[in-house]
Amino acid sequence: MQICIVGTGTNVGKTLFSSLVMAKYAISYNISYWKPIQTGSDDDTATVLQLSGLDQSHTYPNLYHFALPASPHFAAEQEQSGVGIGLLQEKILQQEQKNLLIEWAGGLMVPLNRQTLSLDLLAELQIPVILVVSSELGTINHSLLSLEALQSRKVPIIGYYFIGPDSELTSDNIRTIAEFSGEEFLGHFVVSGALPVPLGTGITKRFDTTSQISRLFSA
Repeated sequence: MQICIVGTGTNVGKTLFSSLVMAKYAISYNISYWKPIQTGSDDDTATVLQLSGLDQSHTYPNLYHFALPASPHFAAEQEQSGVGIGLLQEKILQQEQKNLLIEWAGGLMVPLNRQTLSLDLLAELQIPVILVVSSELGTINHSLLSLEALQSRKVPIIGYYFIGPDSELTSDNIRTIAEFSGEEFLGHFVVSGALPVPLGTGITKRFDTTSQISRLFSA
């Protein structure tokens, strides 16, 4: 199954979520990871490899990598370049990997160029998405706005996944988002400090304890 990993914004945990999936299931289900667009000095593909302990055979190289840590449209412009939506769509649709995680850049309303938002392309592709959200204060607003945007464009939604610390608000946040959106809660990976590199089985056993993620690849 091909899945797009999207988020309510930047640095909400998309790469950690992808790393957890890859660390726990990549070998069993022959999953590959791909981040088509990367901006800034960060290298999320390298991070996924480091955290998962996998080698490069489980990843595809970026289609675009711009130096400025900014929205793809602006980062590209600083290099007198641009994101070709036709090329990007073609490359995504050409992927023959049966089980593939595609990590999206930024949030849903991030411009890929001056004409196209990320959400526009997601609506065209119709690849099912998992929305990764922060578990911290403000998540109800950010999550419901993102889920409503996906729903309004008829993007297939698998569900939403929490990344971050646990608190007295967490259980009600989960319930509230589910009740108002009608979407499925897929789990919560609690982050309370630095994680080991690679993650190891002691960490990954805390991920997807109800097998809601693994069933996507085992069907």
